[in-house]
Amino acid sequence: MLFPARQTWSALVVDLPQPTSTKLIQIHKSLQDHLDRGHRKQQLFPNAELELAEIRLKYLCFKRFASGCCRTKDELETRLRENWLLEYAAQNWGWHVR
Repeated sequence: MLFPARQTWSALVVDLPQPTSTKLIQIHKSLQDHLDRGHRKQQLFPNAELELAEIRLKYLCFKRFASGCCRTKDELETRLRENWLLEYAAQNWGWHVR
């Protein structure tokens, strides 16, 4: 079981501001504070950082990126606009394996 049975989790963790939004917003800092206290995140999610890095690296290996680097600024801007997770995944996967 991921969460101990005696605890209840009623806080909404993320919110999509609009149905078409591509940005997740954490809306309850109190939940983050609770997880940060006493290394609670490590107890509940011991492999979270490694799993997050793996997910980002798998995303970067999708076939849609197999063509390699963008040759023009317009091509890069289009790729980033059409693949909203790309910039974050490319810049931050290493953070999770430190």
